[in-house]
Amino acid sequence: MNNLRWNRRDHSNQHTLNPAHAGLNIKAQKNNHNFSENHFHIKPRLMSTYRQIFYQIVFGTKHRQPTIDEASCKELYQYIYGIIKNKKCKLYRINGTEDHLHIFSDLHPTVCLSDYVKDIKIAAVGG
Repeated sequence: MNNLRWNRRDHSNQHTLNPAHAGLNIKAQKNNHNFSENHFHIKPRLMSTYRQIFYQIVFGTKHRQPTIDEASCKELYQYIYGIIKNKKCKLYRINGTEDHLHIFSDLHPTVCLSDYVKDIKIAAVGG
């Protein structure tokens, strides 16, 4: 590990690395100043992440009373979809019966699960 030495060049986005380090996309370049055969330049790569976490959330009515009528289900689902969309999350499925509701969605990394569920629940019951 002592062979590795990272140095920041003056006002550039390139880093220098001792050639003893292998496995990186290393390209030799000649600069007008301080060129040495032992210095290599690494092209900076953009870092990216991939996430795929799905949640199935089930809301039940109080005492499992059949209070969700079929006539207002479509409006309720569209309203919940708007809440989820505003939180930068994606709704994959929403469905339910008179006494409970299923939501299948992903969660944006900036959103806390407990706040997500709380905000949907508060908005859905209107208060």
